[in-house]
Order: sequence, then C-alpha cells, then structure tokens
Amino acid sequence: MNYIELINRFWKLDTAYSFSPYEVQLYFILLDYANRSGWKEPLYLPNNRLIARMGCSKTAFIRARQRLNDDGVIGYQKGTTRTAGKYYYSNDWSTTNTNRRLIEDQSKTNSGLIEIPIAVPYIRHRQELDKDKSILDTDVSMSSRDDVPYKEIVSLYNSICKSYKPVSKLTDKRKAHIRARWSEYKSLDKFKAVFESMEKSSFLKGDNNRGWQADFDWMMKNESNFLKTLEGKYANREVKHGTTWKANKKTREKDDVELYKNPAGTEFTDEELDKLVYKPKRKASTLP
Repeated sequence: MNYIELINRFWKLDTAYSFSPYEVQLYFILLDYANRSGWKEPLYLPNNRLIARMGCSKTAFIRARQRLNDDGVIGYQKGTTRTAGKYYYSNDWSTTNTNRRLIEDQSKTNSGLIEIPIAVPYIRHRQELDKDKSILDTDVSMSSRDDVPYKEIVSLYNSICKSYKPVSKLTDKRKAHIRARWSEYKSLDKFKAVFESMEKSSFLKGDNNRGWQADFDWMMKNESNFLKTLEGKYANREVKHGTTWKANKKTREKDDVELYKNPAGTEFTDEELDKLVYKPKRKASTLP
C-alpha cells in the first residue's frame, strides 16, 4: 500500500467515523515519519515528540491515539521505560480486536506452537460490515467535507496584523492548527478579535526583554496562546501619571509577572523582576 492509497483509505474511514482534528493531525504526522524513515514499520516514536508536534495536551494526544487504534486506523503497542511505543500505519498488520486478544492470550500459554489467526484486512472488513449503509464513497475528498475557512482566516491575519510577518503559504501543518482552533470557536469574529488584540500588544510585537516576537504559527499552535490573547493577557497596561494604574503594589507586581512572562514558558524571578520594573531610586550624592 503506497502513500496515496493510505491517504485515500483514511478519508474513506473518516466518512464513517468523523475523526476529530487531533486524530487527523496525529495520523498524518505518523505518515510523515513513515515517509521520512523509508516506510519502515513499526515506527518507534516517544510520546513527547508527537505531543510537541501536535501542540496539544497529553490527554488530548492519548485520546486521539486510542480512537485511531480502536477503529483500526493505526496499530499501537505501548513501549517500556527504555523504549518508545510502536506504531503501525499500514493495513497489513490489522486484525479485529477479537483476533488481537486471541493472539495475546495464546502468546501467554506454554504450548509449543502458537496458531495465529489470519488477519483480515481492515478495509475489506469494514466494507462488509457497512455494505448496507453505503457510507464508503471513493469520490469523497477532503475539500468536499472540510468547511474550515482557511483562506478567510489567513486573509484576516494579513490585513490586521501589519506589524508581523505575513503568511505567504497555507501549509498542511498550518491547516491542522487552524482546524483545531476553528473546532473550538467556529467564529470569524473570534479570530478577528484575537488578531486585533495581537496587533495592539506591544509585548507580542517584541517589546520585551528578549526581543521575542509572536507570529501566526505561535498564535494558532495551541488553545492556550489563542485564549490568552483573546482574553487580553498580552494587552498593553493603562498608564496614568507615569505609573502603572493599579491600586496597590502587590496587585501591580502580580500583573507585571504575568506581563513579562516569556510565552515559551520561562519567567522572571522576583529579584529579576524588581530590577526590571521596580528600580530603586538612587540616593542623591552629597558634595563634600
């Protein structure tokens, strides 16, 4: 089974099971690794690497993997403390759940020869089960099912976020991230609000101690970045009489810690923050 056949097979199954954005993303990440490794099987991939590429939580990743495994789209075998988990992506390994349990049970016996049930190709098995429902359509394509307004979202970003690098190409990875954010909000107004907040934020435009600047990929990568920007986490603070407009020092310090957090996860210590924000006034020198 070649690359195109695997992709066509996946989208046929998607018409029946309606996979979530994370499940779609995980499957195509596995195909990418398979392609780069010369289509070796199984693939040995640690959880942290896949979670980082997906930009999601560990819980969301495990649920996506379990769903693909349960529906027979992939095969997964848990690793050990020293070895990564095994992933199977072709339908050659695929057996029904009953057959897999039989194999596992037989492998635990002390009998000399183990008779392994013959694997039933997954596609053929599902076609027989769903024959009466007629849900498998060989002409179904991704574009005919996908209602995510990718171009509109990119156009909104480029038209509003003039201070940032424009998006010049809509890659599959970017589509996956946009699709994930769209599944959570499904509103162009929300995306517009995020981009407007992003454009107004001096911090996200590089006004921070590291000179770091956000971009479209950072904003779309995970829900946390999107939600924080939508809720005004990186908005400029109001200024009155040259000082940050807050009632008391503790509240100001807490807000400034949040403001000066590095979006990548690094934050200042209290001592560093004091030096940056609350510089002590120098004592006037006295003449002898």
